[in-house]
Amino acid sequence: MRLIGDGSNIQLWATGGTQPAGHEPIEGIAPLPHGHRWHTPVHIGALEPDKDPGVLL
Repeated sequence: MRLIGDGSNIQLWATGGTQPAGHEPIEGIAPLPHGHRWHTPVHIGALEPDKDPGVLL
């Protein structure tokens, strides 16, 4: 996760890899194939100087 633009958006991303041993996938959700990437911006609104993005999320 990283702040982008004026700080009112974050970018989320994931890269597919090997599933950990004993990991049970969530029903109806396919794991991200090895080496494939996914990302999306998410608008989180205007942040005030004293607000922590982590707390907002």
